[in-house]
Formats: sequence, structure tokens, C-alpha cells
Amino acid sequence: MRCTFRKPSAFIYALGLAAAAERAGARIFEYTPAVSIDPAGVRKRIVTPLARLRATHVVLCGNVGMAQLAPHIAGALIPITTYVITTAPLGAALDEAIGFRGAVTDTDLADNHYRIVGGDRLMLSGRLTTWARNPRRYARALARDVAKTYPQLGSIAVDYAWSGTVGYPIHGMPQIGELAPGVWLASGFGGHGLNTTALAGNLIARAIIDGDDTWKRFTPFELVWAGGLFGRGITQIYYWASRLTAALAERRARAAAIGRSRAGSPAPDAATSSVATSSAATSSAATSSAATSSAAPSSAAPSSTAEATRGEENTDSIVPSPAQAEVAAPADEPAK
Repeated sequence: MRCTFRKPSAFIYALGLAAAAERAGARIFEYTPAVSIDPAGVRKRIVTPLARLRATHVVLCGNVGMAQLAPHIAGALIPITTYVITTAPLGAALDEAIGFRGAVTDTDLADNHYRIVGGDRLMLSGRLTTWARNPRRYARALARDVAKTYPQLGSIAVDYAWSGTVGYPIHGMPQIGELAPGVWLASGFGGHGLNTTALAGNLIARAIIDGDDTWKRFTPFELVWAGGLFGRGITQIYYWASRLTAALAERRARAAAIGRSRAGSPAPDAATSSVATSSAATSSAATSSAATSSAAPSSAAPSSTAEATRGEENTDSIVPSPAQAEVAAPADEPAK
């Protein structure tokens, strides 16, 4: 079976930028990695597997993937890998479960994002590791996340699973600026590069062509070593601890909600017993009030009013119970 679904908007955006660059005269060489760069001199030298190039300006755009080319840049980033699945077609059940067609994200840890793709498939990303793993290892866990959020979808099958790695600087700010004369950097966007990469491109282009120095506003955010393997380990432990804390908080909140629900709806037997006891006590009070009324007419009304007031303070309902109605009845009417 052939499956076709709409390409993500970020991919379409990248293709549009490439087409615009080519129309402006740029030449794009795909599958041509830079093996090394010699930044010395006015014209820098870039070595590829099949050729050597020279350029007055070199712009490095990437993150942890530049480890071999520029290890000092990759060393300033913590590699974060997240995992993505796309379900098998879910049919009408998906429309009934999810009415919103846009993207949804977790605002706490940015741990889960999902959206509908291809009409009736659900694409969800989540989990986080600082070492890239086989995405198939996380497909079942992500499927459980879907079932937890939307149990009405039932058991789901996963058709596709993949992963992506981004680089996070320690200070959380993108790396934009001039590393050396004629050598520029745009890196460290931490998973938020759809708009900030365009910002970086504009700043660097204006600096090269017009001599604009707006890019210097990013100078305080220098390349800071991310701690190597130790930094990765600390980040992974922090993520696991955050997930555990969130899960415990969710469990406590759920237990509290169940407790409040039960407190607001007492068991039928207890309620019946309470009403019967209240009726008996109120009838006794009404009889006592009637007797008092016969003996001392001047004090009957205040006594009856006091009993009615206490009954109103103990009820949660606007409508008085039959027992309260008996107490509030005039003394010359017999209690029912």
C-alpha cells in the first residue's frame, strides 16, 4: 500500500529558501560534506571529498553534526535526540477524538508534540536522550503516550518511527556571529530554529554585504563548553527526574480530584441513614417545640426560628428538606 501525506511545513519552507537562493544565483551542492576548513588568509580554503574551494567568507550553519569539522563548536552544545512516530490510519475515530487540526506541544518539558497528518494519522514526538538510540526502541513507549492521552483511540499501530538531534547551548541562546575574520557561525538554536535561523541569516548577510554590526548584540553569548560526557549525563538525569516529578504530581492531582468527587457524592446508605436520623431528631425537636408553645406561647416563635436557622446552616441545598419544613411550620399545625 502506498502512503502519501502532506510534508511538514518546515520542509516546504527549506525548499522554498533553496529555490529563492538559486534564483538569486546561488549554487547548492547536496551530499557534499566539508572535510576541513583552513580559515587563515583572506581567502579561506574548504576541502570536500572531491574538490577544494576558496572563499572570502565562510558561514558555518549546523550544530552537533559539525563535530569533526569544528569540534570546538560542537563541544559547546549538548546533543538532544527526540523520537517521532506516525501511526497507521485511524479512520473516523481520530476525528471523534481530536477536533483541532493544528500542532499541540507540552509547554513544561517540550516532551510531547503531536498533530494530525495525512488526514487520519497521528504524528507524535517525545522522549529525550543525550545519546542517539534506535527510534524503534521508543515506538511502543510513544504509542502508550497516545493511548494515555486519547484512550478512545484504542490500540494503535505504528507505521513509521525516526529520530532527530538538535544542539542546546548551556546559556540557551543561539550562537550568531563572527568567529574569526571572514568566518561566521549560525548554530545552537535548540529546536527553535524555524524563525531564529532566518534571523541569523539576515544578520550575517547584512554584516557581510553592508557591514552592519547588529549581530554584535549576540556577542555576550559566547561559546561555552557544555561539559562533554559529564554534561550529557547531567542533562539526561535532569530529564528523567523531571519526568518522574511530573508523573508523581499528576498522580497526586488525580487522587485529590477523586477524593473531592467522592466527598461531594456520599454513599447512598450513609445518606439515607443521615436523613433518617435528621428527620427523627427534627421531629423530636418539633414535638418539644409544640409542647413549649402550649406552656409558654410568648417563647414559641423564637425557639422555632432558632431550630430552623440551625437546619439551614447544616444543609447544602437551597430547597429545605421535609424535616426542615416541619420545624418551620407554625406551632398550631400538627407535624407531619
